[in-house]
Amino acid sequence: MATQPKSGVQSSIHKRPSHFRGNEDDSRQDSSPFSVIGIALVVDQRGKGARMVLRYPTSPVQLEDEDIFFRLESRQMAKLFRPKPSLCGQPMTLSVGGTVFCCRAVLMQDDVLGSSNPAPEVFEDGHDDSDDLVLFSVVVALAPQIKTTSLPITGWFESNAREKMKQHRQSQIHKSLSMLEGKFAASSHGGKASASFLSIRRVHVSLTRLCRALEREERRCRYVSLQANLFHQLRHDLYKKYQEHVKTSKPQTTAAAVSPVSMTSKTLPNDRSNAMRHRRSNSFISVPYDHRSETTMSLRNHITSAANACAEADKDLDAVEKEQELLEIMVAANPPAHSDTGFAHQGNLARELLQTYHALARNNDFPPTALDILTSREAIVYVNRHVAVAIESVRLIHNLSCDTKFVVRPFETLLFPYSSPSQLLESMLGGVKGNPGTMPHRLQQLLLRMNPQKPLSEIAMEASVPLQTATEIATHLVGQGACVVSPILSPSCRLACVHVDQIHSSGLAFSHHFGPEVPIFLVVSVLTDAERTLGESLKLVSSSGARRTSSCPARILSECIRNSLPHRVALVSSVPTSDISPVVAGTYGDGSVDTIGQERRREMEEVEKRLFRMATWLRAHKVLVHLQEFLISVPPSSQHSESKETKPEKEDHENEEKVDSGARPVEPLADDLLYQELEDTDCLQGQISLQECAWRLGFEITKLRMMAQRHDRIRIVIRIAEIGDDQHDDA
Repeated sequence: MATQPKSGVQSSIHKRPSHFRGNEDDSRQDSSPFSVIGIALVVDQRGKGARMVLRYPTSPVQLEDEDIFFRLESRQMAKLFRPKPSLCGQPMTLSVGGTVFCCRAVLMQDDVLGSSNPAPEVFEDGHDDSDDLVLFSVVVALAPQIKTTSLPITGWFESNAREKMKQHRQSQIHKSLSMLEGKFAASSHGGKASASFLSIRRVHVSLTRLCRALEREERRCRYVSLQANLFHQLRHDLYKKYQEHVKTSKPQTTAAAVSPVSMTSKTLPNDRSNAMRHRRSNSFISVPYDHRSETTMSLRNHITSAANACAEADKDLDAVEKEQELLEIMVAANPPAHSDTGFAHQGNLARELLQTYHALARNNDFPPTALDILTSREAIVYVNRHVAVAIESVRLIHNLSCDTKFVVRPFETLLFPYSSPSQLLESMLGGVKGNPGTMPHRLQQLLLRMNPQKPLSEIAMEASVPLQTATEIATHLVGQGACVVSPILSPSCRLACVHVDQIHSSGLAFSHHFGPEVPIFLVVSVLTDAERTLGESLKLVSSSGARRTSSCPARILSECIRNSLPHRVALVSSVPTSDISPVVAGTYGDGSVDTIGQERRREMEEVEKRLFRMATWLRAHKVLVHLQEFLISVPPSSQHSESKETKPEKEDHENEEKVDSGARPVEPLADDLLYQELEDTDCLQGQISLQECAWRLGFEITKLRMMAQRHDRIRIVIRIAEIGDDQHDDA
């Protein structure tokens, strides 16, 4: 019996900046090396010994799966997970045949272990302690998703056991560190740990919480003891029912009816010689050797073995069906009507263990509901219907709120991948039972004004919420998984696709959301064109249905989006937009209403809005990423310096006397001062985005971009953000 390892693999990798919003692939890092295959409860009572009360599921999901969790008998499970008193109250991890068992045992009565035959004690309420609970343990079985030759709880998996020890260690350390660089970091420990260690640790944390609640209820009202007695009585009643059914359905036969001698004597009563010859032919002594008899005997043996195998299979199947029926009866059983302790029982222990199993086995393959997003990412199991226990998933669900360095910048915006802000608001209003007054007013105002085209500072201004409060609310929403942080989706932004395999994995969800008429590959192809910005792509697609000179992908996408619109108006495609009379918008020269022109403009607006929603959805699910602008410093040009020195003074005076009624250009001296300030703040190293520079210096991004384009020592580089960009010195 091995105990839980104390620590995982330590690493010196620097922490990923929490405000990085670039090339992230969460779908690859959320997977766990283990999957939950079952849960069991073992109890030890006075006078009854250790026994397994419940095992769920009763059979594996796949018939060919022969995991040891399902092959162990009830008596073996009870003996294996009835540990010594020294192992009670602490996490235990046991690996048997490739299956990892996580067990938590609670010792209720330590005094009865020393005496071999303790006398029962009668309490004031009238019950004796002959069936009191001595010990109970909850067992969770995990199966590795990949076949390994090493123990999974050591922290990483062996890839090739035949390698040399030095090469093997280097490869495994490199593999572990690559896993630790992402979301598998154990921030609560201050270090790093592998995925297998964190998965087992989450199971033990959940078991500790559950066993603590069960121990409390057992000491308060003997909850576990009475539930175990109830399940034992249900099992006994069901077994008795099966025994009675077998007795009534079994045919009444005599020994003479199955005797071969009796059958022969009955068939041939007058032929004594034939009867004697029949008796001799069935004896092994008088039968001569015959090949035909040997063949017949082997055939009979084969048929008999096949029949026995079928009988054993039917017997096993019958046993599984009986266990499943018993489990259903346990789950549907009502709590005891009265208790000896005077406390009423409201819960069902079998149902609570089933809920614990499903809470441990949940994953991120299916999007959470809107209410679950804002309440908690943990599942809640209520013990005896009043003690709430938080159960963590075996698969790591990263919660950004635990990261103290995570901050949402005022120039960033929030994108909602699973539920829209209106759906979140509706679910929250429904979750407070129709009393909107209990809902935070500032959160409600922010959700009502969320817009992917506006930064958080502008949203906070429209909602009349302080920027610091809006930042805290946004950090909480991101930490709960309700939204993701992204640069604003302005018409001037550019998008790119980094991982092509994410397009294929997101195709089904995209079709469910926008319909099967629009292929996701075509949308990504049009939106990621390097020659166009997002605004140009939207206008091109919205007007491609009326232009003959538009590109082929944009025209095909425009037709697909128009086919997916719920109310599409049949238009004459041969009439281009340029042929519509511009005398009066929506009217002809004689004053009649231009119905076709109005419907065309309305349809173009619908196509543009729908394509923008597609772009927002793809960016929220990280299929697309932003191309951001970065500033770098270059050496000064010699030609420019010479021309600057030989520049006549007269031209300088003329420039000073010029007065422009519009925006006045920045003086060269101001550009040099701004360049020096950018260089002092390390904004010209190519790792600080233009938006971050403008926010740090308090400049408008348009003016800073014009200054960078005008200055001869600054260049603007457009690329995808990487790990380490926009990182503060104090981070």
